[in-house]
Amino acid sequence: MLIVFSSLTICPLIISDVCEAQDEFTKLQSLSDGTNSHQHKVGEVIISSDLIETGTATWISNSFQGKVTASGEKYDNKSLVAAHSTLPFGTFVKVTNRENNRFVVVKINDRKPSSETNIIVVSWEAARQLDMIEKGKVRVKIEAMSGQYGIASWYGPPFHGRLTANGEIYDMSKLTAAHKELPFNTRVRVTNLDNGKSVVVRINDRGPFVKGRIIDLSKEAARMIDMVNAGISVVELSILGQ
Repeated sequence: MLIVFSSLTICPLIISDVCEAQDEFTKLQSLSDGTNSHQHKVGEVIISSDLIETGTATWISNSFQGKVTASGEKYDNKSLVAAHSTLPFGTFVKVTNRENNRFVVVKINDRKPSSETNIIVVSWEAARQLDMIEKGKVRVKIEAMSGQYGIASWYGPPFHGRLTANGEIYDMSKLTAAHKELPFNTRVRVTNLDNGKSVVVRINDRGPFVKGRIIDLSKEAARMIDMVNAGISVVELSILGQ
């Protein structure tokens, strides 16, 4: 359930030279894609995904707010979640409105009724981001999120002790990160492709908002994958769930 764009702008502590970032992205472009996936270039971010199905989508009525879903979670219309007939609970999928090319990443946490002819039913917030509230039903395609590749940076002392986008106090000694799209509390494995080191972080903030970058790590997370001195590194993100 994913893309919430916050008005809070997070700037990394280390601002790298544009040429350096371009060199990193040149390395990124050389990465080969798996045989069963497709790579989509969104700005300077490559999202690797597998097409699941195409069809129509509608959105969940706000009358279900607070009710228990099939996964046991309570439905929150402001969360990026969705109902699907077969996908496992906790699966993250990219839903693209084929009528305007807007997309959102949602987490499957409910089952749609067997009588429902749409392939997916998304939350109110996901529908808002897809610009389908008024129309009610739109043509969509669904893709499984199988990996994301791009440039990671980190942020530290200037933001230590400040509020993050989800209302927590930022602690640079914790294993957390900022991402522009993934739901808060999503756990992500970040692998530094320069040295193979990886760390699991929890998303609790929004950012980075520097072109070409896909995640802002806490200082501790950056230390664990040996990128504090470099400031930026090419990484692979693997979504683990919540």
